[in-house]
Amino acid sequence: MSDWDLNQSQTSSAVKAVEDWDVSYNFETILLYGKPKVGKTFAYMSLIEDKLKENPQTKFYLICTDNGAARTFKEYFKEKTPEIKKQIKYFPLFDAEQITPIADAIIKEVKPADWVIVDLISDLWEYSQDKFVEQMVGAYGGDLSKYLISASQDTKKFGMFTGMQWGTVKRYNEELTKRLIVEPVCNVFCVASEKDMAMEEAIAEAVAKKKREEYEKSDIATMFEKIGSRPGGHKLLSYKFNTVVYISGIIEKQFQIIGDRGFAPTDKEFSYGRNFWNDFKKYRSESK
Repeated sequence: MSDWDLNQSQTSSAVKAVEDWDVSYNFETILLYGKPKVGKTFAYMSLIEDKLKENPQTKFYLICTDNGAARTFKEYFKEKTPEIKKQIKYFPLFDAEQITPIADAIIKEVKPADWVIVDLISDLWEYSQDKFVEQMVGAYGGDLSKYLISASQDTKKFGMFTGMQWGTVKRYNEELTKRLIVEPVCNVFCVASEKDMAMEEAIAEAVAKKKREEYEKSDIATMFEKIGSRPGGHKLLSYKFNTVVYISGIIEKQFQIIGDRGFAPTDKEFSYGRNFWNDFKKYRSESK
């Protein structure tokens, strides 16, 4: 018996290598971010339109944290709205406790050719913090002001939490990210707000100075320093996706590819009109 066969025989039967990993782990996972009202919702409406032309049976699972999709949906599809609506399951999400049951419901019925859309995934980071604060306030008799005063006086805490507590908040936040993006069961398109990096770096530098530590620019900064902003939410959110896109402009709309695994890198800004997805596909075809 070879060393390879011996190692294979000693492997637990519960752990098996995935033979078709190049297919089963090859879903689209796209993160698009930008300032408010630049057309992020319109962008994924163009995705829905295109995919339904390819296959009218495609299902979309829309998780919405800001209740902002309905008006844009009607404006984009107009008279086709009732027909398109039949292919969309809409999940409002305003509380971290809703994350797990929504993920459960989607995973239970989604097909590989379907799409999960999250608008705005960056809000989950805020919701996760809010949920943990609710739990912490219980130790202060339900008095939020007492907890906030106590947190501000604790030198070990930054932003109300200690390092271990931030870890708990992160686990809340990553429940959906891990189950639908890192371990996707279908294609995923997420929308995030935009966070100014200069302000974030200034805060990090101030904290380091307070702790008498030398401030080091994070790896994430080098990815987005040309634009000067990153997706909102947890600072490592963009690492979870295969593709990260930045959109800008009100009258003349543009998108820029921050990263796209498997396609040639570019620092070009692409102009697009009403249909983001068509021009994004054009970029893809020209990058092969």
